[in-house]
Amino acid sequence: MCGIGGFQMSRRELIQKDIEMTKDDLSKWIETRRFSMRAAAKALDITENRLKRLLAGEVRIPRHIALACAAISHPIPPWKAPT
Repeated sequence: MCGIGGFQMSRRELIQKDIEMTKDDLSKWIETRRFSMRAAAKALDITENRLKRLLAGEVRIPRHIALACAAISHPIPPWKAPT
């Protein structure tokens, strides 16, 4: 079982489930982390302009951004292949 966004799901459900993050979710994530716009954009490896467009609802928030927010919040380091 994995926990994301306060609920539990199996790994299979996590892979299959369409994780939807709203602009309000993203805004709350930035606020909760006490990030500036610049810091949030840097943490997500996107431009500030792209972040502004996501927050304005001009574009859908991609799944990888939602997953990055979860990883940063819990902190989960980048995956490395076993050696």
